[in-house]
Amino acid sequence: MSSARRYEIDVVTLPGQYKALTSTKPVVVYSGGIGSGKSFTGALWCAAAPKGSRILMLAPTYRILRDGTTRTLREVIPWGTLHKTDMTYTLPNGTVILMRSAVDVDETVRSVHADRVWFDEGAHISKHAINTAMGRMRTSKDPRVLITTNPRKGAPVYDMFVAHPSDDTLLVSAPTSENPAISPTMLRLLRQQYGPMLAAQELDGEWVDLSGGLWTRDMITVEPLPSPHGLVTLVVAIDPPAGGGAECGIVVVGKDKHRRGWVLDDASGRYGATEWPEVAVQVAREWGARLHVVPRVVAEKNQGGDMVERSIRSVDKTVRYEHVTAIKSKVDRAQPIATAYRMGLVSHAGEFPRLVDQMIGWSPDNSESPDRMDALVWALTKLDLAASIVPDLRAAKRAKDRLIEYTEAARVKRMV
Repeated sequence: MSSARRYEIDVVTLPGQYKALTSTKPVVVYSGGIGSGKSFTGALWCAAAPKGSRILMLAPTYRILRDGTTRTLREVIPWGTLHKTDMTYTLPNGTVILMRSAVDVDETVRSVHADRVWFDEGAHISKHAINTAMGRMRTSKDPRVLITTNPRKGAPVYDMFVAHPSDDTLLVSAPTSENPAISPTMLRLLRQQYGPMLAAQELDGEWVDLSGGLWTRDMITVEPLPSPHGLVTLVVAIDPPAGGGAECGIVVVGKDKHRRGWVLDDASGRYGATEWPEVAVQVAREWGARLHVVPRVVAEKNQGGDMVERSIRSVDKTVRYEHVTAIKSKVDRAQPIATAYRMGLVSHAGEFPRLVDQMIGWSPDNSESPDRMDALVWALTKLDLAASIVPDLRAAKRAKDRLIEYTEAARVKRMV
């Protein structure tokens, strides 16, 4: 007589995780700071589902789905079977987890049926994607929804579930400090880097409205470049014109030997299709010769990057050109740069009034494309200022999702 093999997950959860995992309400919103175990909670929630369940797991992008959500799922439930062709993860008890990206829900989600839905990084998922995924539970007798996310006011998930929660919704908040595996030193460094508002969101787990302007005039320091030969990195970023009459953003930045960022030039303007490549190459040549540094020219790949490269190389085939890829929203890309300004890590070597006006006047609810500001953000992002100042900061951030050792109360055991 054969007996079924037993699988157990034996972990110690944080207080907020225990509330989320034991809730009987149809909807649970688990919001928290970095390292608060959001994806870990989602993986445990999948493991604790009734046998034979069909769970739709939705992440904002395929990269987050692959490198974050799915990786954590397989670490927490290592005995499942991954089927790459149909993007499913099957547990021994018959539960099937359908792994999908919110990028193309109309093609990959509309045809599926699910009993439960897990939205990972829910603040970065559109209302359309949320509604589409929720509709896949239309025949479920016990529909359940888990949303794991960083808390960001203005996101669709906030308006739909948090601003005015119904009796069917449980809101759970978890600050990073609840996780004893993250050192106080690391928390202090992160808090210094983020500034008050971003720290409230990313570390304290508070729902913060960051939809207003990210820069103020008193954050921008204008001072002469101490020594041109002190710069060790030079980047020229291009935000190509989106249509007729639109500006082309061309911004030059550098990093000195003290790991400080400098905005050197704003050559943006309204140029013809053959003019802006010539301007960008000329600016790169002039600053490269002045600083004795080989410049890197960068542009966003998913906004005409291939076209930009062809245009640049038609002027100069020897230019050192690099693509950058947008895997985050515009505001998510701009926030760390605004924080660098707030911390005094960036100075302007000139006035650049039109660039500054765009920086101060832009907010995420503005439909206009801030070409100069976009180029600035890409250029300064390429300098990687945070990693230069706190060398182990990136490694700590990469490791945060791997932290599964917790020391707070409430042991969870579940046979799957």
